[in-house]
Amino acid sequence: MNGRAARIGTTDDRGRSSANDGAVSVPMLLGTLLTAKLAVVAVVVWVSSDAAWPLLIATTWIWLLAAALLGQGVLLFRWRLLRARSRRAQLVQAEWMSAPDHAERSRVTTTNKPVGDAP
Repeated sequence: MNGRAARIGTTDDRGRSSANDGAVSVPMLLGTLLTAKLAVVAVVVWVSSDAAWPLLIATTWIWLLAAALLGQGVLLFRWRLLRARSRRAQLVQAEWMSAPDHAERSRVTTTNKPVGDAP
């Protein structure tokens, strides 16, 4: 067994795992780069003249596309989450045949009669 295969999934002296270091660091690096680039673009747009727009669009279109794709992913996730929650509420309502309003479901009525006794 070589040394690299023996190190996979092990911990160092401080108890930190080395197996998942790349799983967190790469997205963090890319997110930092994208955020910094978009911040610079925002500052350039703020201070630029009308003559700088063609150059700005020509040099930053790929970064704006990346930001749009990331934003689209977040919006699609939220949309699917709302659809799933709505569908879940419909299924719970259909399963329990409950009223659609929340006040009806939260109201609890109790009697002092033991269960199973005849009236």
